[in-house]
Amino acid sequence: MKQLFFICMFGIVVSVALADYSITWHKIDAGGSTSTGGSYTLTATIGSPDADTVAMGSDYVLSGGFWPGNYYCIVSLTDLSNFMSYWLDSGQGIPADLDGNNKVDNVDFSDFVNHWMDYCPDGWQLK
Repeated sequence: MKQLFFICMFGIVVSVALADYSITWHKIDAGGSTSTGGSYTLTATIGSPDADTVAMGSDYVLSGGFWPGNYYCIVSLTDLSNFMSYWLDSGQGIPADLDGNNKVDNVDFSDFVNHWMDYCPDGWQLK
C-alpha cells in the first residue's frame, strides 16, 4: 500500500514539475474623465497606456503613458543634430543660442547637456 501511495505521489510531483506555467500580463489602459466647474478643469487618468511615442508627424505627436508635462518634446539625438548644425554660428535668432548671447558656444552646449533626455524647456526651438 505504501508503494502505491509513493508511486501516485511521484506521478503527481512529476506532472506538476513538467507543467507549462506562464504569467500573463494584465493592465488597465483606459479610464478617467474630465470634470469642469467655473474656470477650473480637472482631467484624471486611471492606469496608464504603454508609455511610448506611437507616431510623430509635423507638429503632432501621438504618445501613451502618464502625463509628463511637455510630453511631446524630449531632448534627444534629433535636437543634438540640430544644435550641432548651428555650432559656432553667431547672430540674432539662432535656435541653438540657448543663453541668448547671440553666439552658439560651450555655454550653450553645457545648457543643452543639462536638458539631455529630459523634457524640453519652454520655448525649445531645436525640434
